[in-house]
Amino acid sequence: IMLHEQGRTAYANVPHMTNTNIIPILSFATVNLDWEWRYGKTDFQDRFTPDLTVAQTIGRQCGNIPLILAGGHTPPDDPAYEWMVRTRLGVCLVHEIRVWNWRTDDGHYDMLGRLFAFGYGTGDCRVYNYWDDGFPLTIEGADARGIVVVNGPRAIAIVTDYGEGGECTLALDLAATGVPATVTPRDLETGEALAGAAPGTVSFPLKQHDFRAVIFE
Repeated sequence: IMLHEQGRTAYANVPHMTNTNIIPILSFATVNLDWEWRYGKTDFQDRFTPDLTVAQTIGRQCGNIPLILAGGHTPPDDPAYEWMVRTRLGVCLVHEIRVWNWRTDDGHYDMLGRLFAFGYGTGDCRVYNYWDDGFPLTIEGADARGIVVVNGPRAIAIVTDYGEGGECTLALDLAATGVPATVTPRDLETGEALAGAAPGTVSFPLKQHDFRAVIFE
């Protein structure tokens, strides 16, 4: 902003800040490029805790875009590759992290496309992060973290597991989000109809370190 106000060209400054979020320095960057460490085949939930991710990676302390390297450089033909990148996607979705992916889209861009088509990233949408006070989603049955995106009378809730998985139940706070009780839930990826015990609720099995995206509409 300072460079723009002074009429100077503001280049995208992308420091490899891995594990070193030095606020005075990174405040002059555009992007936090993180997680250039702990490569391998392990699930991303085992690489980085939610607390570390919020404190270090999400970029909000500096006003930067959070970006990570693809994460592992495991060849796409490796049997572990598909699951590894799915765990990465679940972690990135709930923390609003973008991926600098130099190989393939791995389904990452497809899911973002669904969110953008919903209105995510526009002024019409409200985003609720799990670390904020008043987060309007209750998660039971699994050690999971989540995000809620609301556009008018519709909402998307995404949760990713950080524990052992389990029978997960979500309860969306309809009053806080303004979503009507007439909405019904379905899986955003597959279109599968889901069921809940009451309006704004849904239950489903959640595999260890997997994620689920549910749209209420």
